[in-house]
Amino acid sequence: MKKYQDALQASVRAQLENWLESTDASTPRDEVYRFLHTVSGTSGTIGMAGLSETARSLMDELRPEGGAPYPVDELRRFLLPLAAAAFGEDEGILAEAAPAAEQPFVSMPEGEQPVVLLLDDDATFLVFVKDQLESRGYMVLAATTPAQAIDYLHDYRPDSLVFNLLMEDGSGFDLILALRDKLRRQFIPTTIVSADNRTETRIQAYRLGADDFVAKPLHMPEFLAVLERQRMRKQLFERLMRHDELTGALKRNLAEETFQDMRKASEASGSTLTVAKLDVDGLRAINQRYGPRAGDRVLEAVVQHLRETLPDRYPIVRSGGDSFLLFLPDMTERQAKMALEQAAAAFAAMEFEDGGTAFGASWSAGVVEAADPEQPAPYWFDKAQASLRAAKEAGGKAVRANTVQNEKSALIPLRIAIVDDDPIVRSMLSEYTATCFPEQAKLDIRAYRDGETFLADAWTRSEERYFVILDRMMPRMDGLEVLQRLRGFGKPGQYTVLMLTGKKGEADVVKALQLGADDYMTKPFSIRELEARIRKLARRVG
Repeated sequence: MKKYQDALQASVRAQLENWLESTDASTPRDEVYRFLHTVSGTSGTIGMAGLSETARSLMDELRPEGGAPYPVDELRRFLLPLAAAAFGEDEGILAEAAPAAEQPFVSMPEGEQPVVLLLDDDATFLVFVKDQLESRGYMVLAATTPAQAIDYLHDYRPDSLVFNLLMEDGSGFDLILALRDKLRRQFIPTTIVSADNRTETRIQAYRLGADDFVAKPLHMPEFLAVLERQRMRKQLFERLMRHDELTGALKRNLAEETFQDMRKASEASGSTLTVAKLDVDGLRAINQRYGPRAGDRVLEAVVQHLRETLPDRYPIVRSGGDSFLLFLPDMTERQAKMALEQAAAAFAAMEFEDGGTAFGASWSAGVVEAADPEQPAPYWFDKAQASLRAAKEAGGKAVRANTVQNEKSALIPLRIAIVDDDPIVRSMLSEYTATCFPEQAKLDIRAYRDGETFLADAWTRSEERYFVILDRMMPRMDGLEVLQRLRGFGKPGQYTVLMLTGKKGEADVVKALQLGADDYMTKPFSIRELEARIRKLARRVG
């Protein structure tokens, strides 16, 4: 029976590739209907019940008579379920379920997955631990250098940090010293793993601030128990603490509650409520040039300066790594804009010092008057974000009020590239990826059949952010070479790369991590795992 199933898959692939790669503008509906009819009947006969049911369902949606021909993009979206059903278990194609021989991917509701940052210069060890943790529902960021780990620490704010004690590019002792204050303020539990299990090594690690020490080779049940205990402690700590450990501002989860309190106070006094969203300009560059402690000093100074400049009754919420929400219960939008412009100018005139080197910092803000009492808090937060985006696009160091024009400019431009030599994979990834980013992202998605074509396109070298899904095995130029060249483009962090590898590509995964891939997936993989990983990486690019 398998030879007939293989023959049908080959026939379906040939037809899909022909349509997806066609230069014709559209495909007649009756042609698509006849194709589905054939697939449904044949697949049901040779034991491919899932494919038969999918084809029949699509036939029910389609009427062979009448109707405009299908444009290529519309046909691709329409046939996406058929492609997933036909090639779900095929090597190199998206799968609707994880391979039975492997541990299934555990999905958790968005925002509830604990995020673990792993740092080790042994990429093979990273790959093993990452796979073990992700099969149990964790979201894992893998870094092979301390510099990469520091970037991830600022971009994602993980729930725990796990790193090797002794590495070629920098000792774990040096890293924990550099990050000790930040880890304590943000309460990020730290686990050191090391083959050096001597008592004096453990004592030194604990004295420097490590929460736990686990010896290599790892005993996975013990390691998982350590991470689970840390996660529970962190959750309890965050429930008990209302204020951000670093800046003293209220925590992000209190934003809506604070908005409601301020709205009630404004209604009781007959005054207006204005919401402001504030963001530090270029904090990543400050962290990279002067170190993470310098960036933390800037964040602390922002809150301190706002409290000195504005009345104490105006709450400040830390809504993100470098962003804050301000609630101004007795200011109009115009008054808030003027007050924040003065505060922004005064802050930009401040001087910071790092090792005898002076540097400056600034912030931008967007304001909106919450005039309609029927609209919920997220609605006004989005409006403030729209104005903030306009301020950023104006060059920073600016304050913008809410306008229709600002709403349009609030969309965050993001370029997405799908680089894979398989036309079916390109089509499927293009469709699924588009649904994984927040609504405020303005997506520009392009697909490429090989690495040379991708790199030769001037579209890849703008000032905007990029999200690249890159296949490892391609003709003419493989994915690793593309990745290596890509890392020489643009600014640090401008290109976020998700590498696709085959089942037996552990060496490729190791090399990809060493070259700076932000994450990887092994084909075949499930759609929900794809979405979960992209949403995780979207925190950085969005």
